Amino acid sequence: MLATQLDCIAWLVVDIIKLLAIIVLNIITVTVFVKQRQLQRRSTYLVIHLAIIDLLVGAVSSPVIFSHLFEHYCGLWKVDIKIFPALVEFFPTASIVNLAFISLERLHATFFPFKHRETKKSVYVVVIATIWLLTSLREILQYVLDQKDGNSNPTRSFTVLSLVIYTLASLFVVCLSYIAIFIKVRFSPIAQHHGANNRERRLTVTLLMVTLASLLTWLPAIIFKLVRVWDNSAIPSRSLFFIDKTLAFLVGVNSMVNPIVYAVRMPEFRASFRKIFCKAPSHTPQANFPLRNP
Repeated sequence: MLATQLDCIAWLVVDIIKLLAIIVLNIITVTVFVKQRQLQRRSTYLVIHLAIIDLLVGAVSSPVIFSHLFEHYCGLWKVDIKIFPALVEFFPTASIVNLAFISLERLHATFFPFKHRETKKSVYVVVIATIWLLTSLREILQYVLDQKDGNSNPTRSFTVLSLVIYTLASLFVVCLSYIAIFIKVRFSPIAQHHGANNRERRLTVTLLMVTLASLLTWLPAIIFKLVRVWDNSAIPSRSLFFIDKTLAFLVGVNSMVNPIVYAVRMPEFRASFRKIFCKAPSHTPQANFPLRNP
């Protein structure tokens, strides 16, 4: 036990609030996108999928993370989950990979707008399946190594390095895609004032903000994991609890920042939200009929 009881209780309250916020915000996001036809465009298929992944991060991965940390540092309860690594990293990794594919989808929409409008739904099904396949391959390989070597340092090093590779590869794809989009939009000789084009460009900027916010919340955790693999003794054991909890909180923020960005950047999202969740009672004027016939 490396943390005081007061510290553990305080962080427990913070984690419960965070989990509820992640779940509620992403349920709202999925509901708004699915129920409103004006938001059911090809451009939002991967956005809806990202919200579902973030919902799973809050409902599955985050509870396992804070349960493990509290058991390890506070001794509040005993966690015995043999697939703990997969539960912790599967959905967050899928979220990162999804962000990379969103940037590629925005790249295709910018450079080939007409072909993008004719893209079949089956293509998005293949993309979503690819996201889960790439994520599953990493988790399967990690599980095999865990079964073979237990919790040895080489296995933990592979776990961290594989996560770093996925994050850096996604970051590279995202940066390259949005740089190309910026160059295309900035130096395009053709002015695009069509309503559909303006809507796509606004969505591109919104998703860029979502992607940058998500990756920035991940980078501190990635850097810290690399430091621990390189020299774990460099960090005082008393500080590990606060560092681990803070980084886990930032990763959780990644899954609840997207609905906030959508609400700020997308007027149709706000309008749909009000239509679904803020229905005002109808005040239909009633005619004054006589109580009895004359």
